Amino acid sequence: MSFVPFKSLGKYIAILGKSARRKFWTVVVAQSVLGFLDLVGVAIIGVLGSLALRGVQSQSAAGRTGQALNFLGIDSFSFQTQVIILSLLATFFLILKTILTIILNRRILFFLSNQAAALSEKLLARVLNKPILGIQQNSSQEIQYAVGSGVSAIAVGIVGTIASVITDASTLLILIVGLFVIDPLVATSSILLFGLIGILLYSLTHKKAHQLGVELAQLNVKSQINIQELMTSYREIFVRDRREYYLWRISNLRRRYANTLAEQNFMPNISKYVLEVSVIVGAVLMSALEFALHDAAHAVASLAIFIVAGSRIAPALMRLQQSFVQLRANEGLASSTYALIFDTNLVEPLVSKNFEPSFTYDGFHANISLSKVNFNYPGSNNNIFNDLNLDVKAGNFIAIAGHSGSGKSSLVDLLLGLHKPNSGEALISGLPTSEVIKKWPGVIGYVPQVIGLVDGSIKENLSLGFEVSTFSDLQYWEALNQAQLKTFVEELPGQLEFEVGEGGSRLSGGQRQRLGIARALLTKPKLLILDEATSALDSQTELEISQSIHSLRGEVTTIMIAHRLSTIKLADTVVYLEAGGIRATGTFEEVRIQVPDFESQAELQGL
Repeated sequence: MSFVPFKSLGKYIAILGKSARRKFWTVVVAQSVLGFLDLVGVAIIGVLGSLALRGVQSQSAAGRTGQALNFLGIDSFSFQTQVIILSLLATFFLILKTILTIILNRRILFFLSNQAAALSEKLLARVLNKPILGIQQNSSQEIQYAVGSGVSAIAVGIVGTIASVITDASTLLILIVGLFVIDPLVATSSILLFGLIGILLYSLTHKKAHQLGVELAQLNVKSQINIQELMTSYREIFVRDRREYYLWRISNLRRRYANTLAEQNFMPNISKYVLEVSVIVGAVLMSALEFALHDAAHAVASLAIFIVAGSRIAPALMRLQQSFVQLRANEGLASSTYALIFDTNLVEPLVSKNFEPSFTYDGFHANISLSKVNFNYPGSNNNIFNDLNLDVKAGNFIAIAGHSGSGKSSLVDLLLGLHKPNSGEALISGLPTSEVIKKWPGVIGYVPQVIGLVDGSIKENLSLGFEVSTFSDLQYWEALNQAQLKTFVEELPGQLEFEVGEGGSRLSGGQRQRLGIARALLTKPKLLILDEATSALDSQTELEISQSIHSLRGEVTTIMIAHRLSTIKLADTVVYLEAGGIRATGTFEEVRIQVPDFESQAELQGL
């Protein structure tokens, strides 16, 4: 049998800050010292038992009983008064210990819950500050689990349980040492009986507990993944007639989770019932042994001590045994979270803040400069770009074209600051993009091909990342008008308060895309980047939106990846990407002449 090594558990306590660790150890020491109250209460009960028997036999107190009465200053009191005082003292010390334990347990529970919230914030702050490729190493469900249940498993499940282990171990040590002084036979019997039972129970349960913890974490994540998969691909799943299959798969996972959780919750009951039986059996054996070896007064006193000590030792031992089991279970639950914490340990965390941006953008110039940019994805030896150079003047409309895989989206991610060049510079207004978006939030508008919508109102989706009150209704309607969505929203029940459903399920693909365009235009950006942002629109709506975007020329720098070449025909410059670099630049007609493939695409689209 191997106990949980505290050296390995120390890494979880180290996650707490220095101040938090100091508070943690202060409470743990205070809880441990309370074990002396138990010892005093048990000793007084032993004196009370011996005194009661001698009183029944009309004998005066002698030996250790007399010494105890003399120490308490009640040796000259009547028998009845002595019994009352001893009963009150024993009750006082035992209840005081319980009350103080409850108070300290409540304090440490609230403390650790707050630490879990702080740890969750810190972990999320580091995850969000990783490069996008680093974030994508973990699924959204894994991250959600890590900053939620996983962090709680560390702060409350592991660190809190460590506090309980130390407290209960201290209580047991104090009681056992005290019992050796009061009655060595009782102490030895208690150690042998309860110690062997505790070791046996731990050896039977700790491996199973860790296994159950790991399984619960995995089943939780798998279930969330399947539900999200079902919801996001519902149409395809409906057409394939696979709804029943997903229902079966999710239900099966939930049943397995429920059974595993039930098994984990039942495990402490085994210890409870075994230890209850042990106290009864131990009392019977102890009474037989004491009456065989000593006189009745000594036997009764020792038996009283054993029963009372057992009533304190058995629960402490049960809690200790269960704590070791919980540690193993929570280590399983927290293993993936700790790995993420360790992985992000060197990442500078974001600073949590909320402020009202001005959207004035004083000092910003929407010119773009890419100089000798080399970039490749981690693990790949093939560069996406080799010594790429590109200059865009403020107010220009630039179109990016090229075959699939030519690097169009990668170029956009470099401009957005989501990727960093392996070498070279990508600057906007003379600064890296990360500095630009911190200095002028809202100055860059971005519209992806797939629009991410929240389960909220039109307003909440337009103001994504800002408080709804940041913008006036006039500003919302203006952005919707530019995106050719105003008339549609005016006809909705509730208009700007209309709930779009999860992922925009109550809107069509084209409506979602136009809502994304309106969102990008809401902050009146000086740089607008559209990554095939009109792919789901009909030709007429696409033309109208293109005209709105073209009307911003001179005030807003626009970078557009084209889905249909008609949207970029009037661009100031078309940049055609190919084989890790720029194949051609110029007007739409100039690029047609330089690139035969581009000419072929234009002819196929009737241009």
